[in-house]
Amino acid sequence: MKKSILYSGIVACSLAVLLISSCVKKKTLPIVPAIDYKSFSIIDNSTAMFVYTFSDGDGDIGLRSSDTTGSYSRTSPYYYNLYMKYLYKNSSGNYVPYIYFDMLTGKFDTIILKYRTQYIESTTKDQSLTGEVYVTMNGYRPTTTHKNFKYEFYIYDRGLHKSNVITTPVFTTN
Repeated sequence: MKKSILYSGIVACSLAVLLISSCVKKKTLPIVPAIDYKSFSIIDNSTAMFVYTFSDGDGDIGLRSSDTTGSYSRTSPYYYNLYMKYLYKNSSGNYVPYIYFDMLTGKFDTIILKYRTQYIESTTKDQSLTGEVYVTMNGYRPTTTHKNFKYEFYIYDRGLHKSNVITTPVFTTN
């Protein structure tokens, strides 16, 4: 009789835990993407692999190759969805943007590397997405004279929401 009561209690507790856990709302992610730095690997003098993580509540990360009109036209700031500002250590020991003279516009400008990251599609009913993006960076720095550099980066999703801005650790080269 005692075993029967004990088993009944265990079954009742298990059912209660199951019932309560099924009523708990699943944590929803915000629709503004959140990013974080994961890794940076130099492949050779001009190529590197950059990896970042993301989460997005409505899952509208990345661009299709056909996304080239309207908000995504070549003249739009949303044609690219990953922006990386190059910062180097100057002689004062401060990290500053690299400034160059643009011959086409006749103006000075900051080096900002721009990329179009690929469209990512959810494979579940839940629209939210989390994952990693791998970016092959050709020409990852404007000059080899800078031995210490880092990036500030952010993304836009297809809803044109701008993510948080992340600063990478310092990278040192020979």
